[in-house]
Parts: sequence; C-alpha cells; structure tokens
Amino acid sequence: MQGAYHGRTFGAMAVTKSKTIYSEGVHPLMPGVFTLPFPYWHQLSLPPSTPSSQISAYCLNQLSLLLSQSSAPRDTAAILIETVLGEGGYVPTPPEFLRGLREICDKEGILLIIDEVQCGYGRTGKNYAIEYAGVRPDILITAKGLANGFH
Repeated sequence: MQGAYHGRTFGAMAVTKSKTIYSEGVHPLMPGVFTLPFPYWHQLSLPPSTPSSQISAYCLNQLSLLLSQSSAPRDTAAILIETVLGEGGYVPTPPEFLRGLREICDKEGILLIIDEVQCGYGRTGKNYAIEYAGVRPDILITAKGLANGFH
C-alpha cells in the first residue's frame, strides 16, 4: 500500500512505500510487488468529507483492476497491509476496506497478511487493530511490543 512501512530488510523494502530513501542504492528490489492506493482521503486528494465507504470502494476497485490487468490471482501470493498506516501518518484502515480485502482474498485464494508491528498489543485499545473490522487474517505480523522494544 502507498505510505506503508514494513521494514528495512531486502524483502520488506520491496513492500515499504512510505519513503523512497529506504530503497536508495538497493536495486533491484524483490520482483512481483504491486502497490495500491491506501484508502485515505488525503492520499487520494479527496475532500476530508468524502465518506470512508466511498474511498474503500474506490481502492477495492483498484485492487480488482490490478488482479485483472497486472497480477492474476493465481500469480498473487498475498496482500499485505498495515491496519494502522504507521509512517504514513498513523491513519487507521477503514473497517469496510479490510472486510472487502478479506472477501477478495477468500474468493481468489490469496493470503491476507496483516502487519501490526506498530499498532498491535493493545496500542489501539484492543489487542490487535484488526479486531475493529472483525476480520481474521491468514497471517498476523507482530513484533516489538511483545518484547517491549528489545530484540
């Protein structure tokens, strides 16, 4: 997703889209990675009053286009998303967007990977931010909070 941060290892840099500086001088990055717009009015240059349901529908349509034009579902291993966009401004993902992702992933046989490294372990009021959407991921990425920031 645009604005996402997943780390600084080789594979993680390929899916990190918050700042270009993270991948400077590290090319080629892992192939087969496609980026979608994050469902946030500011990133999409929309008025702040735009309903999140409309924004989510637009972004889910962009995913459908990507799966029909750029990366066929059979060639798509997973969709990776932060439930709260960390470096992108601490923006929560709309619940309806996460539910739509789950539906598409189930229909197409694609894994849904939720990255909660920055927002998991109670930082949003629930154990995991994904709980607000009522969505069960195939893979839940956690870290840092479990070890109190120590490696």
